[in-house]
Amino acid sequence: MRNHCTGSELYRKKLLLRVMHYNS
Repeated sequence: MRNHCTGSELYRKKLLLRVMHYNS
């Protein structure tokens, strides 16, 4: 279960990075 949580957070972080890149 913990692994799933980590994966979800990693996905969110990646999405945030993508959004930041797009915003830039």
